[in-house]
Amino acid sequence: MAALIPEIFKSIQRRLRNISDLYALGSRTDDRVELEKLARESYDALGKINQNLLRMIEIERSLNSANAFISSSEMRICRQLLKEIRELSGVENSPS
Repeated sequence: MAALIPEIFKSIQRRLRNISDLYALGSRTDDRVELEKLARESYDALGKINQNLLRMIEIERSLNSANAFISSSEMRICRQLLKEIRELSGVENSPS
């Protein structure tokens, strides 16, 4: 996704530059409609980028929390208890 963001911005910039050039040459109704269409598309694309970035941040936070728990003392205690339970119950240790 990160690789797509610069390309999306370049595409939006090209579109807006082309519309700006058309607008400078003399605005017609068709040009205004095209400008509005591109503005909406750009706004929608930026909205999608924003949603994706927020989702990526959310996922990263979840991963950081999971990693922190895995390396925490609570997790080590859980692993030790599981090991002891397996030993007491006679269940073979399976990879965990």
